[in-house]
Amino acid sequence: MDKTLKEIHDIREKIYEEEKGLTYEELLKKHHEETERILKEWNIHLRVIDKEPVNSVLLKKNCF
Repeated sequence: MDKTLKEIHDIREKIYEEEKGLTYEELLKKHHEETERILKEWNIHLRVIDKEPVNSVLLKKNCF
């Protein structure tokens, strides 16, 4: 168990170091590109819904 937690910590630390200097827009772009890569790699097809209501609710609650 301890080895697994160490590996998770190391991965999270690496991600933090890669992302700490990014602006919000750059961070969103990076996450979007990574998501697209994973979806293609695993041949996953998702339907896109209207995301405007979700974004407006999150912004109103100051989630960003």
